[in-house]
This record gives sequence, C-alpha cells and structure tokens, in this order.
Amino acid sequence: MGLVTIGLCLVLQILGRSVFVAPMTWTGELARFAAVWTALLAAAAAFEMHALHKVDMAVSALPTGMRKLAFLGAGFLVGAMLVFLVYFGVAMTIRVTGQRSSVMGVSMVWVYASVPAAAACMILTLLRKVARGQAL
Repeated sequence: MGLVTIGLCLVLQILGRSVFVAPMTWTGELARFAAVWTALLAAAAAFEMHALHKVDMAVSALPTGMRKLAFLGAGFLVGAMLVFLVYFGVAMTIRVTGQRSSVMGVSMVWVYASVPAAAACMILTLLRKVARGQAL
C-alpha cells in the first residue's frame, strides 16, 4: 500500500508539473511520509522473514554451546536497541504533538509514530523467535 501511495503521488506530481503546469504541493510531502512508514514496516517484515543481512562467520566457527550463548547475546543486544527505539521514539512523538507538516498541515505525530510502531513489531518478532529458539 505504501509503494502504491508513493507511486501515485509521484505520478500526480509529474502530471501536475508537465501537463497542468501547476504542481500539486501536497504530493511530495505525502510521498515522503509514506516512504518513512513503508521503509520502517518493511524492515520489521524483513526481520520477521529472516531477510536481513547477517554476518555470522565468527558465530559459525564457535562450538554448539557457545553458538547458543552468542545468539542469546545478540538477541539481548537487538532487544535493547529496539527498546531504546520504542522509548525514545515515543518520547519524540510526544514532543512533536503540536507540530504540523508544512504543506498538508498533518500532525507530525503520524510520521514520528512510525519509529516506535516498527520497533514494537520487531520486539514482538524477537520475543517469538527467542521463545521458539529460532535464530535471529
């Protein structure tokens, strides 16, 4: 849905500039906001589907027992980072409560909320993976 929104906004922007000689000012802003949400939710989906890049050469060289410890350590570090993103993402979202976007006048809360929302999705995925003993 996000990519469709971005594509439609860009087509409208091109049509407005070239055909109607009157660019639509809101299309660029909406495309940017949709791109932020799309990128962050895509990262959460990629984490769910094991589609993120991994550098596990060092971990693969470890004995089995140490591998499990390394995976738990990595899970803890990833979890700590995600909790950090949720905490400070929510704080930043609250901070911009009165701010409006310059063109559409939309509350910037909708844009900033993408960070804690995506991080929260990743935390749920991480907890599920750890509970099932799956690799990150």
